[in-house]
Amino acid sequence: MAVWGMGPASDGHMISYSCWFKTSVSFEENKNMILIHYGESFANIPGMVNRTSDKDFFTLALENGIPHVYRNVYSRVRGGSINLADDKWHHIAISIPYRNCLFSQVQMYVHGVQVTTKLEGDDDHLFLTSSGKISIGGK
Repeated sequence: MAVWGMGPASDGHMISYSCWFKTSVSFEENKNMILIHYGESFANIPGMVNRTSDKDFFTLALENGIPHVYRNVYSRVRGGSINLADDKWHHIAISIPYRNCLFSQVQMYVHGVQVTTKLEGDDDHLFLTSSGKISIGGK
């Protein structure tokens, strides 16, 4: 299932989101699932002039059951080694805690407990587009 709408985010603002989810089976190796995505509405569409943006997207995904947050294709924050692909209900929340924070300062909570995260890639101030879409679900 996937649902999308115009997102509430804006340049450098604080946002947070959370969801409940349950995977139907344990993930096999190299299986990924998008839980929530916010990004450009019209980036990289052929024929659109100057639509490639340097602004970040903000995507929460499971990779082999481990939660990750992406800000671009090169940078992500990994949610420790907790595996959430176990056929049980889980609550996860992601927060940009203050305006223009560094990507490494994004906070992740599982069942209300903050998870220690590890930055993989570049650390920079988050700057989301103000004309993006928010999507829920996907593969």
